Amino acid sequence: MVNAKEDMQVFMLTENSYSDLFLQAIIYHILTNKAISKRVDFLSEVLDFVSKASNEIMPRTIKKNNIFQDFANCILSIGQRNEKRVNVSIHELLNQQMLEPIYQKTVHENFDCKGRFICEIDGKKDLINIILEGKREKYERFNERFSQCAALCMVLNISAGRQLSADYLQHMKVVYREIIEDGLKYNGTNAHTMVKKVVNSTGVATFNSIKESMFIREKISRGLFRECNLIDEYILKNKIQSIYYNTLLEIYDKEIIYGIKDSFIMYLKKITDMMIGLLYKIDEYQ
Repeated sequence: MVNAKEDMQVFMLTENSYSDLFLQAIIYHILTNKAISKRVDFLSEVLDFVSKASNEIMPRTIKKNNIFQDFANCILSIGQRNEKRVNVSIHELLNQQMLEPIYQKTVHENFDCKGRFICEIDGKKDLINIILEGKREKYERFNERFSQCAALCMVLNISAGRQLSADYLQHMKVVYREIIEDGLKYNGTNAHTMVKKVVNSTGVATFNSIKESMFIREKISRGLFRECNLIDEYILKNKIQSIYYNTLLEIYDKEIIYGIKDSFIMYLKKITDMMIGLLYKIDEYQ
C-alpha cells in the first residue's frame, strides 16, 4: 500500500514536471521566438502531432484485487486531475470568445504600448484612446475604472501570481480590458466581480476558489498575448494544451498506477520525438 502510494506520488511529480517543460518552456518559447516567423504554421503542426499521439494512446484498466489501493490512488490524484479539467474548461471558454466575429484579435500600431509607461502619455485623451483603442468613453467613467487598475495590479500580484506594475502602460491596459471591461463570465461570474470580492475582503487577499484564480490568471495571459498580436498563436496553444490535458485525464481516470506509468511513458516518448523532429526542421518556419 505504501509503495503504491509512493509510486503514484513519484508519477504525479514526473508528470507535472514534464507538463511544465512541454507547455511552458517549449510552447511559450515557440510563441516568443523571434527567429520563427511562421509561428501559426509551426504550432499547427504541433497541434496535428499532439492530436495524433493522443489518438494512438489507448488507456487500459488493469484489474486488481485491492480496490482500496485503487481508491487511494484516485483520491491522491484528484487535485491534479481537477486542475487540468479547470484549465481545459477555461481555455475552451476563452477560445470560443476569441473566435466570435466581434472579438478584435489584433492591436493597431496606434494603440501599441509595449515598453511605454503611464508617465510618458500626454494627457488623459491620449490615455483613453490607447486603453480603449479608439472607442469613446466618458471621462468620469474612465477615471473611475482606471483608478481601480492600480489596486487590481497589486491584488493580482498577490492572489493570481502575476507580476504586474501600475506604472507600466501595457499592464494597466490589459487589466482594464480583461478584468474591468470584458464581461465574459466563468461559472456565472465575470472577472471584475471576482476581483472586486478580493479587493473588498478583509484579511489575506484570496479568491473564493482556485478556479477563479486560474480564470483571472489566464485572462491576463490572453491580454498580454493580444498586446503582442499573438492571438492566433494563443488559440493554437490553448488547443494543444487542452488535447494534452484531456489525454492525461484519460490516463488518470481509466488506469491505476502501473498502467498509468506505461501509458504516460508512451505518450511522453511520442511528444518528445515529435518536438525533436520539428526542431530539426525549424529553418522551414523562419
